[in-house]
Amino acid sequence: MRKLYSRIIYWLVRKEYILEKDIILYEYGIKTLIRGIINFLSILLIGLVFNSLIEALLLTCVVILIRKFAGGIHLESLTICYFCSIGIVIIALSIMQYVENLINEKHLILICLISIILIFIFSPVENYNATITQKEKKIFKKLSITFSSLFFIVMLLSYNYKITFYPIGFGIIISATLMIIGVIQIKIQRILEKGILSIR
Repeated sequence: MRKLYSRIIYWLVRKEYILEKDIILYEYGIKTLIRGIINFLSILLIGLVFNSLIEALLLTCVVILIRKFAGGIHLESLTICYFCSIGIVIIALSIMQYVENLINEKHLILICLISIILIFIFSPVENYNATITQKEKKIFKKLSITFSSLFFIVMLLSYNYKITFYPIGFGIIISATLMIIGVIQIKIQRILEKGILSIR
C-alpha cells in the first residue's frame, strides 16, 4: 500500500498538481481516502454475501457516528484494526440472522438503554496518544449522547421493522462495548506506564 501511496503522490507532484512542501498533507489525505474506499467496498461485499446489505450499511453507519465522538479502543496497526472491524460486522450480521432465537426485542431495548447510560457516563474516551481539550470533551460527550439517543429513538420507531430495528440496536451496543474496552485499555496503559517509571 505504501508503494501505491508513493506512486500517486509522485505522479501528482510530477504533474504539478501539488507542491513538494504539501506532500505529507496530501499523502495523509490519499491514505484516508483509499482506506475509506476499501472499508466501504468491504462492507458492501459482506452485506451482499449475507444478503443483508441495508443492515450492514446501517450497522456500520451507527457505529461510525457514535464511535467518532464516544471514542473507544485504539489499535496501533491499521491492518489489525481493519480486520477487527470487518470481523465485528460479520459476527453482528451472523447473530442478526438468528436473533429471534437468541434475544427478543424488549431485551435488546434494555441492553441498548444500558449502553446509552454507559456512553453518558464514560464518553468521550480519549486516544492515549492524542489528548483532547476540556472544551472538546464537552462537545464530544454531547454529540455522542445526541447520536446514540437519536438512533435509539429511530430504533423504537422501527420496532416492527427488523431490517432497521436490529442493526441500529446492535450498532449502539457495539459502540458502547468498544468504548468500555477503550476505558480498560487506557487504565492498563497507565498502570504499565507507572510500573515502568517506578522501575526506573
